Amino acid sequence: MLLRRVTEFVAGAVFALCCVRAVAAPEWQKYPYHPAGTDIEFPKDEGTHQADLSVTMEWWYVSCHIEEPGTGKQYAVMVAYFKELMGHSLRLFDISAVAEGRMHTATQHGTLQAKPGLLDLAHTNPCGVDRLFVKTGPDGAPVPFQYRLEAHGGATMSATLDLAADKPPLLVGGDGYVQVGNAGNSWYYSLTRMQAQGELTIDGRTFAVRGLAWMDHQWGPFMVSPVPIFPTDTYEWFALQLDNGDDYMISNIFDRARRLQRVEGFGGLGWMLADGSTGMTVDFDLQRLAYWKAPCGDWYSAKWRVTEPSRNLDLVITPEIQDQAVPLPKTRFGQFYFWEGRCAVAGTIEGKPVKGNAFVELTHRFEMPSLSFTLPAAATDLALGGPVEIAWTVDNPDQGNPLTFALSCRQGTAAPVVLAEKLGKPAFTLDTTRFADGDGYVLEVVANSSDGTLQGRKASASLAISNHGPLAPASVVTPAPAQAIAAGPQPLAYPYTEGRLSFPKDEGLHLPSEDPFTVMEWFAHYAHLTAADGHRYFLFTTFVTYDPIEKELGGRFPHLIATLVDVTNRKTYHYRDLQPLAKFASGHAEAETVGGDHFRWRGADRPFQYEFGVTVREGDTTLAVALDLEMVKPPLVVNGTGYICEPKGVSGYYSQTRCRATGSITVNGVKQDVQGVQWIDRQWLGASFSQNMGYSYDWWALQLANNEEAIMFRIWDTAKNVVVMQVLEINHADGRREKVNSFVLTDVVNGWRLTAAVPKWDLAITPVYSGQGIWQSCDVTGTIGEARVTGLAAAEMAKDIVKEMGALFPAAPGAAEKKPAPAPQAGEGGAGKP
Repeated sequence: MLLRRVTEFVAGAVFALCCVRAVAAPEWQKYPYHPAGTDIEFPKDEGTHQADLSVTMEWWYVSCHIEEPGTGKQYAVMVAYFKELMGHSLRLFDISAVAEGRMHTATQHGTLQAKPGLLDLAHTNPCGVDRLFVKTGPDGAPVPFQYRLEAHGGATMSATLDLAADKPPLLVGGDGYVQVGNAGNSWYYSLTRMQAQGELTIDGRTFAVRGLAWMDHQWGPFMVSPVPIFPTDTYEWFALQLDNGDDYMISNIFDRARRLQRVEGFGGLGWMLADGSTGMTVDFDLQRLAYWKAPCGDWYSAKWRVTEPSRNLDLVITPEIQDQAVPLPKTRFGQFYFWEGRCAVAGTIEGKPVKGNAFVELTHRFEMPSLSFTLPAAATDLALGGPVEIAWTVDNPDQGNPLTFALSCRQGTAAPVVLAEKLGKPAFTLDTTRFADGDGYVLEVVANSSDGTLQGRKASASLAISNHGPLAPASVVTPAPAQAIAAGPQPLAYPYTEGRLSFPKDEGLHLPSEDPFTVMEWFAHYAHLTAADGHRYFLFTTFVTYDPIEKELGGRFPHLIATLVDVTNRKTYHYRDLQPLAKFASGHAEAETVGGDHFRWRGADRPFQYEFGVTVREGDTTLAVALDLEMVKPPLVVNGTGYICEPKGVSGYYSQTRCRATGSITVNGVKQDVQGVQWIDRQWLGASFSQNMGYSYDWWALQLANNEEAIMFRIWDTAKNVVVMQVLEINHADGRREKVNSFVLTDVVNGWRLTAAVPKWDLAITPVYSGQGIWQSCDVTGTIGEARVTGLAAAEMAKDIVKEMGALFPAAPGAAEKKPAPAPQAGEGGAGKP
């Protein structure tokens, strides 16, 4: 993506496409060309791979750094075409005018027609018909690595360019097949240096241009997006073209916990030098020198320094236009962007000065740091005396944003006393003897990015200082351990009937082969587990099948989704499996993936007992959970019937609200016994996924230490941002089921507050830490009547999923964003017998 200014062109020079080739042309300048050590062949693999059903993504990408002869004005062009997904093919088209400090953009959905066997694309969109194709000679044969690009952005914006490669294709990763973080694998080659010549039209003015171009082609079984669909990896990508003839590709892949891993498969630094030699390494450093907030509110890194020891490389990359945020087509859920644009490069390689240009692509967004104090404890009458350890955590850590910290202390309205500045770690030892005894002291920590633009601050609770002995700490109600919650009456026997449901039959498959109205169904599991050493975990897993939906929409969908929260260490791991389930049985509970993850009954003679096993893999971490499950309370048949009317459809629904879980967790080969409590959610839907794209939900499962459980959810009309239905049902300790018709669910800073008059509930639901993602482990504290209760909860913020999925769909005409309206109660929202 980098194009340096081409100064060696002189007026009237013959363009490379017209150059007479030497008799002994290099091997790569002849088709067919099959480089050693790879399965990629040219021109065959320049064309589409649509026929390969394993290919979930494919794109062709061209970027250019060009100038207008005579004026010397600099421009950058970026065009990309994406394989059709769910009925649409995305075309990106931008022209950056450096002198104006402005980017012109014409991103469009359209229809892509691509030929196999050679590069020949036609993209039809509202601005016209784009073409990208290999040129042919007088004999009609394709000319190796020479192309024509025609892109249209309406009457006032276009690009027509001839492209000719100066170097052979760079096989990314050495053999052209690379791991893309946790997103899958990709075939990938680049033409890193191409001569470009043609015409641009900007604001209706057409003029000649010439310069350098870079072309990428990537395809395979992987999924990335500038708009996260499920929690996905993000990246920063750089294409450098230097004036010494060297070209460099740099990529950083952030995993879903915003961590950078300097291992193969998570990016690297690759090169094709002026002499044609190539190489790559993961031993490099990319330092972010600045951050920038786009008008849309997204934060991106905005200046970089890259160093690599083997070549003594030290380069600084600086955007030439700050605002090069690329808008994606509008959706009913809003406007989404990513950053891609032209940058200048300057520095040294082996001590020699170099300069050039770069194209930079950023899908990784940064956040303001969120902080929490861990020491001292947040109790208003906690006394501090002598040397005291002060510690805090960053709730949303990002390895792309190394922070420094400042700490201060104040009492009442007095001016704060600065205790430390530019701390490199989130801890400090406070000598309280420098302060007078008393209460009302407040600590404040401020976190800063390297340039000070990303800043977060947190004040502690009010503290007392007593250098003559600590005061007695206040009592703190702590959640009951998970294993203490899993107690209750023994399960019932098969067959068991409640409402319109029968067990074990309705634990099995309902898809059209068994029930014509069903198009999608799942088992969802929410396990709160405690290891033998006291370590806490939360595991969400769903086995889902929706064959009719995949046929309706096309594409591939995850059939196993797993999120494991290491509560003690505040780490979250995500895993998903796109392969259809190997088994989803009828007549009883049994689901299994191709990889062996499973949930299955133990047979008719052991009612409501199950085996469960799932392995979560992320980066270099593998966590395997194996559990024996036993239901200890009868299932909660939602709505009393097991069926509930939801917007745009009917759903079969029951929950096994309290199952005893015993087994093991194995982390990178180290095995520990675990025990705890598990909630099983079983649902089958009668409305198609495409019908329900306008609706989503937030959902909670509460398991309390008093042997009560509650299921609660609210359904949103996402286009109007309005809650259209909410439900609260309680499974009491004595087996009574209660549907609560009047309750209030309030979003608060640290989670949610649930209040109801009958029964008298006042509960705080608090995520164990922020940044867990869509599936969250929570603690519950509060009162039922006059009694104090604690417990555990699972939260599922599925509203976020549909917002993110919505980016793949065009906006509904006339859709407008509205403020949230008051939520109707369960009796008003349509819940009832279908």
